[in-house]
Amino acid sequence: MGKSGMSEMEEDTTRGDETEAMKVQEHGEKNKRKTVEDKGRKASTRDVVKLLKWIVILAVVVILIGAGYKLAKQLGWFGLKPEVKTTILTSSQLEEVLQIDDLAVSTMTYNGVAAVPQKKHPNKIAYYVSYNACAKASMNMEEIKVNIDEDVPEGQAKKIVVTLPRIQVKEVVVDMASMDYMFIKKSAEKSDVSEEAYAACLADAGEACRGNEKLLEMARENAEDTVKALINPIIENQDAPYELVIE
Repeated sequence: MGKSGMSEMEEDTTRGDETEAMKVQEHGEKNKRKTVEDKGRKASTRDVVKLLKWIVILAVVVILIGAGYKLAKQLGWFGLKPEVKTTILTSSQLEEVLQIDDLAVSTMTYNGVAAVPQKKHPNKIAYYVSYNACAKASMNMEEIKVNIDEDVPEGQAKKIVVTLPRIQVKEVVVDMASMDYMFIKKSAEKSDVSEEAYAACLADAGEACRGNEKLLEMARENAEDTVKALINPIIENQDAPYELVIE
């Protein structure tokens, strides 16, 4: 082989080595860039996770602070004034609160003796019958009237005037088992006498209880207590002062 042939072979070998070296170098650079990119992605992911954790922690802190402030305000802690919901009271609203039909306000036990006259001689007594009865005084709460007097000087309490209806003894119950007879006229002692005697006891108890001032006074006091229990919680929750007057 001549010198020129040898030179060409050497040149080819050199170019091959140079090409291989370039390939190795390029591969190394690619691996290096990939490693850097991977590290960058991992660092970026860690930063995002860390940021999310701080966002969650911050959100929880804000929620806890808000809840704590609201609770402290409701309970009046640290000098904070409880939040008061302002509403405009009207007479119709308060009347609706008091709409309790035939509210039983007082009951009493009554022991009486009824005199039953003879049928043919009304001026003479046929027999007496003693009994126990229960009387109930009540009022129709639908008849209650409420008026709000707002024509007052600034700073003074507005008056809520509640007018109660008349208290009545609407229910009287006689205990038939308690009825005991004393016959004046023997012929009045019949098998069906209990029906007549019960009606007489019912009328006697009704007349006695309807005029019982103590029963009516107790009923009035109980009615006023009921009105106060229903109205006071409402007016105490207002930012403006109110005064309850019961007539």
